[in-house]
Amino acid sequence: MAYEKNRRRPPVEDDGTLIEGRNAVLETLRAGRAVDKVFVAEGAHIGDVAAEVRRHRVPVVTCDRRKLDGMSPTGNHQGVIAQAAAQEYVSLDDIFRVAEERSQ
Repeated sequence: MAYEKNRRRPPVEDDGTLIEGRNAVLETLRAGRAVDKVFVAEGAHIGDVAAEVRRHRVPVVTCDRRKLDGMSPTGNHQGVIAQAAAQEYVSLDDIFRVAEERSQ
């Protein structure tokens, strides 16, 4: 994303692990993507997102809206940003099972 003169701040590096906005976070959770934590602005009304976060037992960090503004690659976080896992976590049993299947 090129820096535009009307932006208030330079663009934030995005490695694809930050998901911002109510619907995007909600759909990420519903799709089963691993989420490490969800950042919520103090006083934000996130209704369905909060219920889904509790259902998936994802840790919630309540913070000032300015922190979310600083984290947000686009500035359109709507009071919620999810930090998705960079890699899907697997158990040792899964690793051993795959190794055994490959005769390793």
